[in-house]
Order: sequence, then C-alpha cells, then structure tokens
Amino acid sequence: MTATDHNRLETLLRLSRRDPGHRPAFYRVLLESRVYVIGSGPDTAEGGEQRVALQQWETPDGQAVIPFFTSLEVLRESIEEDEHVLGLSGRELFGLARNMSLYLNPRSEDGEPFSPDEVSNLLSGDLPREPGRPGELETADPELELLRMDALPAEAVSALTTLFAGLSGVRRAWLLRARGRGKDGAMVLALDCDPGCYGPAEREAAFVLGQLEKGWQDCRFLHLDGRNLQRLVSDAPAPFYDRRWGQLLDTSLEPGRA
Repeated sequence: MTATDHNRLETLLRLSRRDPGHRPAFYRVLLESRVYVIGSGPDTAEGGEQRVALQQWETPDGQAVIPFFTSLEVLRESIEEDEHVLGLSGRELFGLARNMSLYLNPRSEDGEPFSPDEVSNLLSGDLPREPGRPGELETADPELELLRMDALPAEAVSALTTLFAGLSGVRRAWLLRARGRGKDGAMVLALDCDPGCYGPAEREAAFVLGQLEKGWQDCRFLHLDGRNLQRLVSDAPAPFYDRRWGQLLDTSLEPGRA
C-alpha cells in the first residue's frame, strides 16, 4: 500500500469516529490496507507449521489485546523502545488473530477496539455487529399511510448521505413517516437503487442508523423498484439524497467542510 493508502485508512478512521456514515467504508478499507503489528516470525514449528508471535498489551481495565497500527509513524509514537515489526494486510492480521481481541492505534484518541466476534464477522464479509432489521415495509396494508416528515432528522440525513455517496448503486433516498396500526410515527427509509443493490444498501443503512446517538433501529425500509414515490405518498417530498449530486461529494473530507 502507498502512503496515500495509509492516509486514506487513517482519514477514514478519524472520520468514522465522528460520522457513522463513514464506518462501513472504513471496515472495507481496513481489510485491504497494510497495517503494522509488533511481533516476530514467521517461524517454522514442529510439523512444518508457520507461526507468528504477536505482542499483546493490557488495557486499563486489564483486558489483553493485540495492538496494531495504521502506519509506522503511528506505531513509533506509541512505543518507547525499538521493537520487531511486521507489516501485513488487515485481513491477514485478523486471520492470524481470529480468536483474540485487537486494538487499532490504541494510544490515539481515535483508536478502535475489535472483539473476537467482530473480527470473525469482518472476515466473513459482515459488519462488526450485524444490525437487526425490521425488513421491507408492506405497502399493501390498507391501513398504512406514508407522510412527509415535518422536519428531517439532521443527524440521520447527514450520516446516510455520507454512506450513500460511497455506494454507487443508490440512486435516490427519502425519509418518510408511517401512519397506521402499529406503525404510527415510525421512520421509513425509501430507497431507489440499481438492481441487486437494495440488500447491501439496506444492511449498511441499518448499521449506520443504529450507531446514531438517538438510535433509529426501528426504521422501516421501502424498496421503490422504479416506482414513482408520488403513487405512494400524495404529498411526496424531494429526496434528501440524489446520486446525480451525491457523486460530487468528497466523502474523505471532514463533515461540514466544502
């Protein structure tokens, strides 16, 4: 990986701590980026098995973790004496330490811990904590009514805009309010996506919404599949996200900067 790749990983780590919309992209880049760990090897053990010795640190609460770092510069700032260092991809490191707890940049304010379950999920192609999803909204319910929201939740709109700008398959997105038996006040995320993109977009959106301070775990999802929203919502609002201008966003910038 080049210095630019390192900078991208560190930038996404920093941004993901402030805006959950960056978190899925951070996890994807982490697996493929070169990271650095304190250790030695590989050595050949009995039977020809290749083994790597990785140094462990102890957190303030007494938990043993394997520290790893986004760059040699960050690693050097975190140790007091010279150490043997190994460079490998995030995916390779997670494979070696599948049953261990790890900590990325542990002495940085933007450090990120990973539990054994989170490591296994990422290696399997999942998110660290798979969100519980209510599933797609059933629009055939005669008691269901979809309405425009009086005021869009700024935090959710910001995080979802960041997320969708990095997912080229999302064409447009709306936030609505449901009214009907058992659904009064529930937020509905209506998505217009390219074929085959609904599943990944919904999954990552559910994860991002679950990371917000208020929490939107009960948000319902609506797949438009090319349908005109006005057929479902008489007073249909403009989308909060549109791919035509979303592609112009530079999601590597700090939130709030142009």
